[in-house]
Amino acid sequence: MLMKRNLLIALGVMLALPTFARDFTYQYEGKTLTYTVLSEEDKTVTTKDGTDGTSGNKVTGEVKIPATVYDANNVAYTVTAVGYRGFANLMGLTSVIIPNTVTSIGDGAFIHSEDLASLIIPNSVITIGEGICCFNSALTSIVIPESVTKIGEGAFSYCTRLNTVWLPGSLTSIGEIAFNNSNLIKSVYYNTEEPLTGYKTLFSIFSPYDRAVLYVPSEAAVEKCKETSPWMYFYDIQVYDFSQSAVDEIMSDEDWENIPMFDLYGRKVENPQRGQIYIKGGKKFIQN
Repeated sequence: MLMKRNLLIALGVMLALPTFARDFTYQYEGKTLTYTVLSEEDKTVTTKDGTDGTSGNKVTGEVKIPATVYDANNVAYTVTAVGYRGFANLMGLTSVIIPNTVTSIGDGAFIHSEDLASLIIPNSVITIGEGICCFNSALTSIVIPESVTKIGEGAFSYCTRLNTVWLPGSLTSIGEIAFNNSNLIKSVYYNTEEPLTGYKTLFSIFSPYDRAVLYVPSEAAVEKCKETSPWMYFYDIQVYDFSQSAVDEIMSDEDWENIPMFDLYGRKVENPQRGQIYIKGGKKFIQN
């Protein structure tokens, strides 16, 4: 009986011990990133979390996060998240492409990475955390895909070079001050007939409300925005055809490089600028 009791106590102690996440590194296209296993059963990982003072990964230049990574035993794992402060405080990080296996971007994922000029968010992401790109990133444009339902508080605040924002109709929640103090915003494209109600401080109180144009898909949406905070504070609300395409002809992948490129006003572009939104092959994208 005593031995049985001791075995039960020992088992209870073992079960009470904390489990530690396993990290491993994987190199892809010349960049080595660290990943943390989320589930051994499902074979899923996140890019490694950072701390309040350090980044989870220390990389520079252009980074393409792979959809699938392999540990030292060559076991495949799917990348499903970008971790908390995963790429924070990185000088020289200029571009990040997130794979279409990721469903969440953690709080502060790219905070204080001031050289980040291009961030590609795929149409798989559902939640965008708080303050992911705030404080002086080099982003001039950001496209939030139609899969996203939540943008966290202060997600793109103090992005002092941001001038164009695309918001999807899929949003069910936008945190307070999400774009506050991003005072150079000139165009906000919001593809919804039912604008969300939010804080006036979603954007800066005086700018961009008095300088930017809010584009929505219909006259009915314009009228609803005029009655709904914070959209009602935009001085200029206009209708925009979100289905419009600057390219009529469907081209094959082989001809992609020869497809003409247009800006959002339908003007042909010969010298695209990094980080700007263009239309090519009937699709909007951010130039890398």
